[in-house]
Amino acid sequence: MGDVHYLTCADTAKLVRTALRESFPGVKFSVRAKTYSGGASISVWWTDGPMRADVEAVARQFEGADFDGMIDLKSSRQHWLTADGRVRLAYREGTTGSRGVIELHGRRADSGGTAGAFWGRFHLLHAHSLR
Repeated sequence: MGDVHYLTCADTAKLVRTALRESFPGVKFSVRAKTYSGGASISVWWTDGPMRADVEAVARQFEGADFDGMIDLKSSRQHWLTADGRVRLAYREGTTGSRGVIELHGRRADSGGTAGAFWGRFHLLHAHSLR
């Protein structure tokens, strides 16, 4: 794989904020990153606008790992990060080989000109209020 970039939780939060702004124009989001011993979290707040599932569909594409509670196993993800900040899942280890439920996705391969990006596992915390 070409250049590999390791992004901090704060860098990832910036990408999440940009993706939400592009996906839901006119909706004001508050996106905050927090790191602590043993992990990190990105919190997203908004009032009115999109439903929780729609926001999660945009934000969760930036997660760096999956957790399969059926077998208590964490598995990693690799992404392609384009120059304009868009992200695409390149590879996900999956857990089905260990009798888990997360499917393998893609394969480790050359990026074709985009940079590989890795970010740590974070929990997406969110709040949504209606006026």
